[in-house]
Amino acid sequence: MRKSKRECVILLHGLALSSLFMLPLKNSLEKEGYYVHNVDYPSTDFPISYLASTYVSKALIECANFDTIHFVTHSMGGIVLRYYLKHNSVQNLGNVVMLAPPNKGTHIVDVMKNFFLFRWIFGETAKELSAKSNSTPNTLGAVNFPLGIIAGNSAFNIVGMLLLARPHDGIVSVESTKVEGMKEHIILNVSHTLLLKNREVFLHVKDFLKVTKFHV
Repeated sequence: MRKSKRECVILLHGLALSSLFMLPLKNSLEKEGYYVHNVDYPSTDFPISYLASTYVSKALIECANFDTIHFVTHSMGGIVLRYYLKHNSVQNLGNVVMLAPPNKGTHIVDVMKNFFLFRWIFGETAKELSAKSNSTPNTLGAVNFPLGIIAGNSAFNIVGMLLLARPHDGIVSVESTKVEGMKEHIILNVSHTLLLKNREVFLHVKDFLKVTKFHV
């Protein structure tokens, strides 16, 4: 149990998911003594700029009285956070861990964006995650905060297996998870969504939040 200072961890889920998917990680972090604010936001309904300015701002208000504010994100949640931190500063920002973030977009979006079923499930927001140079993640630049990234290289998604350069997690290629300025990057044999249920992932997250290094 961490008692020396009050630390908040803000969780941001990925595209077309909900805060329910982050509950195993939330429970694991709470056992370490963190206050965890698990954000639920309408990820398919609004542009990333709106999601960042509205929901990250609300989460920071929730944690305003804590000494340190950390973030752990999954998939597009990492891009929402990068957008916010590109345009705003967080004075008491601690460490950030991103799980499978499409920091260079994903080629799946470029191929699938015009299919009705894809648009119906993932909304217009998904188009922002293109792998093209003018997409939202590719125009955010380098990060300037302590960032650790966990990428997966196990895939069960047939679409991803057909469209993505290996290695990948079925949704995002390992190469696309990287961003200039990151402090740590590791690859685990886990698929994109199962990163949120993996005990080894949780160990790495906890270590990075504590000492800015992944578990060895």
